[in-house]
Amino acid sequence: MSEGNNNTNFLSTITLGASLHIFGKAVINVLGFLLQLVLTRGLGSGLYGVYAYGNTILKIALVFTTLGSGKSLLRYLPKYEDNPVKRQFAFGLALLTSFIGALLTAGGLFVFAPTISGWTLDQPEFVPVLRLFSVLLISDTIARVIYSVFRSLERVEYEVLTNKITRPVFRLSAVVLALGVGFSLLGVMIALIAASLLTIGVAVYFLLTRFDLRPSICFDQTSKKEVVEYYNY
Repeated sequence: MSEGNNNTNFLSTITLGASLHIFGKAVINVLGFLLQLVLTRGLGSGLYGVYAYGNTILKIALVFTTLGSGKSLLRYLPKYEDNPVKRQFAFGLALLTSFIGALLTAGGLFVFAPTISGWTLDQPEFVPVLRLFSVLLISDTIARVIYSVFRSLERVEYEVLTNKITRPVFRLSAVVLALGVGFSLLGVMIALIAASLLTIGVAVYFLLTRFDLRPSICFDQTSKKEVVEYYNY
């Protein structure tokens, strides 16, 4: 009887997660389309091309900045369910690793923005835009780590709410507001950074109020072997 209940709960969890994922995917696709429409109309083809190129660089950089922290959290948070100290250390190590990775990558983009512009797009507007994208890279990286925590703890509803609903709503609202008051591309970029920070604020609020997990870096309570195991995963 107990095994039957466990199977039922497992299937219910999978069904709920799949339903939320589909709903979130639909929302983010619709809002993403509206965002691109607003940007195209508001910026014009020239400036939108600059934005699109910078956004492509951002997406490529985001693949590397977390340095595998998302996968590590998906493994170690469930594994250390009965060991809060190791759980907190895994979370803290993921945040620290991702932040350092994002900071180094963003710093490279910021410093070499003129060089990248000269080799590729070669437009004066692109240098400050890419530098603002480097700031966005840091906030988006931290947000991704928090989303991974929600997935690792099997609370996909919070990942859907923050990443697939709150984030695109904030981004679309920020861009509409920026364009509505007469800002151009740089103003739109600042608005997107503000939207990203607000999204992190919402995610952190849920993390602090709905979960007892807190990041912690305490090497004296964690063996060197466990640190090596984390980075080798």
